[in-house]
Amino acid sequence: MRSSRTHILRLVMTVGVLAALGLGALPAARGAPRVPQDTLVVAQGFDPRCLSPLFGTAQQDKNVSGQVVERLVQFSPDSLGYTPELAIRWEKTAPDTLRVHLRRGVRFTNGEEFNANSARYSLEQMLRAPSLALFISHLSRVEVVDLYTVDIKGKGPTSERLMLSALALGSFQYPPQYTERVGLLRGFCTAPVGTGPYKFVEWVKDDRVVFEANTDYWGGAPRIRRLIFRPIPEGAARVAALQAGDIDLGIEIPLDAVDRVSNDPNLAVHAIRGMRIFRLTTASKWEGPLQNKKVRQALQYAVDTPSIIRTVLKGRARQLDAQPLTPEYFGYIQGLKPYPYDPERTKRMLAEAGFPNGFEITFKYPHGRYAQDKEISEVIAAQLLRVGVRTRQVVLEPGEFLTQLSQLGLRDMFYSGSLPPPDAHYFFVQFMCNFRYAYWCRPDFDEMVVRAAGMASDQDRLRIYRQISELLQDDPTGVPLFAPSDIYATSKSVAGWRPHKDQFLYFAKVYKR
Repeated sequence: MRSSRTHILRLVMTVGVLAALGLGALPAARGAPRVPQDTLVVAQGFDPRCLSPLFGTAQQDKNVSGQVVERLVQFSPDSLGYTPELAIRWEKTAPDTLRVHLRRGVRFTNGEEFNANSARYSLEQMLRAPSLALFISHLSRVEVVDLYTVDIKGKGPTSERLMLSALALGSFQYPPQYTERVGLLRGFCTAPVGTGPYKFVEWVKDDRVVFEANTDYWGGAPRIRRLIFRPIPEGAARVAALQAGDIDLGIEIPLDAVDRVSNDPNLAVHAIRGMRIFRLTTASKWEGPLQNKKVRQALQYAVDTPSIIRTVLKGRARQLDAQPLTPEYFGYIQGLKPYPYDPERTKRMLAEAGFPNGFEITFKYPHGRYAQDKEISEVIAAQLLRVGVRTRQVVLEPGEFLTQLSQLGLRDMFYSGSLPPPDAHYFFVQFMCNFRYAYWCRPDFDEMVVRAAGMASDQDRLRIYRQISELLQDDPTGVPLFAPSDIYATSKSVAGWRPHKDQFLYFAKVYKR
């Protein structure tokens, strides 16, 4: 059932952009831009919950806050390497130490200087952030070497790749005086300050977040003067807004609309091979049928993933192998094949596990968080029914979905996608017993993940990840599904923008023709 909030947001989509931009309800031809030349309007699936990047790990939150708050290091566009942002270079000086040299002459927009002291302060916030606790558990402290150099220390030997991935994930830089005064997860949530290409102007909840260009930006003043983010939950509504000229860029374009957008002379489609990993997560920490690993083994054959890719996803996805990683991830095991769709095998295995007549579980999934999330989940529910698994379906708005995720409320099973840094470590920590989103637990698994993180040699880590892969095949955390392509669409007037595999949105060099 469509919620009243979604209905309101659809109304906002059709009239709110014009009102906010002061354009009124003037008629316009199909595709005629209504957005001023110096303004860029971006539509995402949901409104941010907080404008401090360390509040959580949801990418759409960080897409907004990241316009203001920068990191020391970011992933390269293909996510296979690293590029400097507020750092200029780095080197490993000891098995447990990464020395980072900082950019000089940079100030936060409130006037505070960016230097090694502010970097240490910000990195200490990262090290204490609950949302990143296990992701960066291999790091211990930060030491100031001089005014523009810091040493990042591991708890022991650790690989350079892991240390840089941690920085690309969470090294957001905060002005210490301002942040201490307003509170990192209080006042900063609603009024962020940073070194980025844009400055925060206003946040009208469930309507818009507005930024203006930082004319003193160290990378050069942005050519787009005004940047606006809007929440439009339904993919079809984002496409309609693009075609009407009400927005300039939409993320997660529905795959059934790609051809229509491609054929629109006023629009451009931007598609890249995605790395967001989608799966069913089964809650096995609590009593019930899913606590039985034989049941979870049986479910590997119950979902017709190729059919979902062929129909709902229009072929624009790749099925995962018998592991929860794509080949871009360090730790991916070569030679594994996808689980075949075999409902009769599932029925036999369920009978052997003691459920000859199947069972009933609660199945939760979001609507508006991912492209076609509701449609895909409905297909999965129908396929599970064929093998005797009856699902009580609960559809959640993105904000409620994230709240229940962190409160371990998405039981018994849920559909979701995750995009950790492209290293198996950052995926595996999500299943450690004390991770805040953990719905599965094995102490011997935790020990292996921790042991791998303490190795300076990536080849030594890879040997352990092979053992972990074998463990997860025997005792699944859920059902691996697919990695879809990332589909964006822009007005053809937008130039200088391209998608990145980490799904961060960068607009410092964007302009309109």
